[in-house]
Amino acid sequence: MADALYEKRADKLQKLQAKAMNAGTPEEAKVYSDKIEELLILWNYEDDILSYRTGHRGELVRMDFLISTPHPALKLALLRHIGKAFGVRIIQYVGSEKTNEYGFMEVVILGYDRDIDQTKMLYQLILPQVNNFLKKFKTSKIKQHNWFMGYNHRIKDRLDEAYRKAVAESNENAETGALVKADKDVAVNLFVAGEFTDLYSVTPPQLRGKHQGVYEGLADADKTDIGQRRMQSRKAIGS
Repeated sequence: MADALYEKRADKLQKLQAKAMNAGTPEEAKVYSDKIEELLILWNYEDDILSYRTGHRGELVRMDFLISTPHPALKLALLRHIGKAFGVRIIQYVGSEKTNEYGFMEVVILGYDRDIDQTKMLYQLILPQVNNFLKKFKTSKIKQHNWFMGYNHRIKDRLDEAYRKAVAESNENAETGALVKADKDVAVNLFVAGEFTDLYSVTPPQLRGKHQGVYEGLADADKTDIGQRRMQSRKAIGS
């Protein structure tokens, strides 16, 4: 039954993806890509409620993850926005604020296995588009930084909007959904506390210079198409 449901969902996403890629205008493509984003959040929302009722939520796991340069701190912020939408936590190792000897920032993703898969999938769909957008500012690191700040802010808004639509469009009671979400958050936070005993916060990235690039980042986040192809891809600081 579950396999048939997931096959039906995959088929629907593929059809929307094809429509987005063959759209006549960017505005039309965005309609389809927004729908893909909304469906991913909606299905995660409804699956959470179903798994809570059946007692088959999945396994709480931790997974090492590498974030590439340039701008690893801002990519980490993007990953955390996506992770929050799916109920996972991203933990950064102390000493990895920059990168390791191979040029990557080392982080850990913690949460239910299905939610981690969704988080990684969406991040890996968005990242190639980020790299392409940043090419317009290749001669200015300050503009790239500020662009990323604006971009992350708008992506967070888009994910929040998708969640609100999921609650409104779902056949499930909103209060039930809120209780299930809170219960999952508690379970994930307890799991994180068991894995890392002394988490602390750090100052998030800040805007630089005269904020050049911020508005381009906001606009490009609205253009982002999550229907594109996937890429292959110790104390700690808590998210």
